[in-house]
Amino acid sequence: MADSYATVLEEICTLSEDREGNRKRVRRVRWRYGAPKIDIRTWIEDGSKDGRPGKGVTLDLEEAAALRDALTHYLQGKQQGKQQSEQT
Repeated sequence: MADSYATVLEEICTLSEDREGNRKRVRRVRWRYGAPKIDIRTWIEDGSKDGRPGKGVTLDLEEAAALRDALTHYLQGKQQGKQQSEQT
């Protein structure tokens, strides 16, 4: 980014892209001079290298692992429910 308050350290994945080309991304980012965090947010394409950050959420590694576990549990339950409804 042109501003020094956020440094993108690693691209993890792009979750989606809207009609204007803005991408919801998962990245490893260092905000100001803090520790690197997992960052999930829309990055507004503004012609700069990394884009401008929009609204999102920043997680430390413990929070990211808790989110992973919660989503895994939730999605497994949804998959089991879907399989059960298909069998009836």
